[in-house]
Amino acid sequence: MNNSESCAERAVAAAGAGACIGALVGTAVSAFKTPQVLDGPEGVKQVRGAGAAAAAAMPKLTRLVGGNALLFSAVGVSYSMSKCIAEGMMGDRHPLCSAMGGVAAGVALGVHTKNLTVMMGAAAGLGMISLASDFNGPALLQDPARYLERSSGLRTPK
Repeated sequence: MNNSESCAERAVAAAGAGACIGALVGTAVSAFKTPQVLDGPEGVKQVRGAGAAAAAAMPKLTRLVGGNALLFSAVGVSYSMSKCIAEGMMGDRHPLCSAMGGVAAGVALGVHTKNLTVMMGAAAGLGMISLASDFNGPALLQDPARYLERSSGLRTPK
């Protein structure tokens, strides 16, 4: 990725990364949530009907994987766009911009769950984590200059 600072490019990158991670999470959830084909006494007796039972469970699988992919990409887009808007309003990059992005990502999670307490808790938690990680980001690395030198497309922080 190049050194472009376009909000649209950041949103598309966040949507893509969120969709990939959401698909992985959805696959993991569906591995434990979808009932096994041969569970129960009727499944063991009718092994011939196993294909029909598996085909009946497929819409659940696509809904779980696709739903998680959409959720994670929406959270990523809300974070990146809110952070970009906050940077535009403040005029430069600041850890508070990341906190605003984290709050927006928490609100997106809360809207998905349709629960006000989850929304407030996720917004506060993700906002504080984003603030702390952006404030202490380079200090968390052992050698930040070497990390920035080896990684492609990252610019040195101001």
